[in-house]
Amino acid sequence: MRSQSRLNLAMSAALVLLCVPFVSAQGGQLVSADYGTGHSRIDVTQRVQALAGISGQLNFPVTNEALGVRDPAPGRVKDLRIRVGLRNGRLHTYAYRDKTVVTLRLDSVGSPGTPGGLQILRAIYSASGWHHQGADVTGRVQSLARYGTLNVLVNNNSMGGDPAPNKRKQLRVDYVVRGRRFTQTVREGDYLRLP
Repeated sequence: MRSQSRLNLAMSAALVLLCVPFVSAQGGQLVSADYGTGHSRIDVTQRVQALAGISGQLNFPVTNEALGVRDPAPGRVKDLRIRVGLRNGRLHTYAYRDKTVVTLRLDSVGSPGTPGGLQILRAIYSASGWHHQGADVTGRVQSLARYGTLNVLVNNNSMGGDPAPNKRKQLRVDYVVRGRRFTQTVREGDYLRLP
């Protein structure tokens, strides 16, 4: 009896250890994703969103090829960090080392072209009036949209960095709702609410 319990415990522990690289989320919205190591990281949010597709299912190996990028740190061990906004309002970061498999279920995002849906066409976060000192944050803003709406505080944190240190910034978003195109500009520190 005792030996059977030990065997069951050992088998359970082995199963857990074998499954460690295959973390699975039970829903949530993709906020951002980056790949690399240390200060050598690449934003791969748009690629991960594309891999999730409409279904929200992620299942791919962590490789340069799968992520569609050049090696950000040749000869070094890299990881993929995927940040997910959970339904309870918290953020969770999933980390996957090179050559492990991402198995993650996100909330399905639906087709951006569906009637009545919100479609983010372009988003630029820049110093007010200076578009050359800005960052294209289209992928990030697209990933923040939830269930056809967007409600986000515009700041360096939510936009993924500071494209113009010590300058007042703004976010300009071109989007489509119910087939009509709009542009909205929001100052740093204010909320962007769409539609």
